[in-house]
Amino acid sequence: MVLLALVAMVGYIAVSGYQGYHKSYPAYPEQKTAGQTIDQAVGKAVEKYEEVLDKEQNNPHCTLSNCPISSKFIPGVPENRALFTNAELVNFRRWVTKEKPRSSIDLYSVSANENGVVEAIVYVTMVKCTSPENDYPYSSTTDVHRMILIPSHHHEADYVVMEDEYFPMMDAMKYPAAFSPLYASSEDEDMFPECSEPGSPHRFAGLTRSFTTR
Repeated sequence: MVLLALVAMVGYIAVSGYQGYHKSYPAYPEQKTAGQTIDQAVGKAVEKYEEVLDKEQNNPHCTLSNCPISSKFIPGVPENRALFTNAELVNFRRWVTKEKPRSSIDLYSVSANENGVVEAIVYVTMVKCTSPENDYPYSSTTDVHRMILIPSHHHEADYVVMEDEYFPMMDAMKYPAAFSPLYASSEDEDMFPECSEPGSPHRFAGLTRSFTTR
């Protein structure tokens, strides 16, 4: 019994030490860059894409079988792309409030291959008006996405989103809560969506990131 207790104690100390070290010196995924020009073009493309996704929410003219305003119809997207990305489908199936959200982005990493295809790791923060009757009507979530982009068919210097998927929570948690983004949406009052009843967006100037499970 003494031996078992000793082994258990040593194991506990070893695990605790590893967790403490990992917490103090976390090894985050590499923050890659494809160069400032491409990074900025990718950031702008993702921002335009997220604006479209926000407008889709609770739009009576947009259904799973027919949505003339889906991201497929962003200028420069190939005709053979799917009507929705994976992330768009998730958004459709989870949305429960009647107000439209407002999304902003922080670009963590960009890597490009020889064919011009780009992989981007993007933090998407979605602000929603969930309690319009309250003084604090807004809530927010931040999710980590993996997106695939290609040069636009209209202008090769621009990019369009071909694929977009949410990282599972455990994978998302490998990424830092704070970093210097390669591209970021501007932070101002426009990040707050409209509410049915008056709210106080200024009180939410310090919205924090919170990863959600998909």
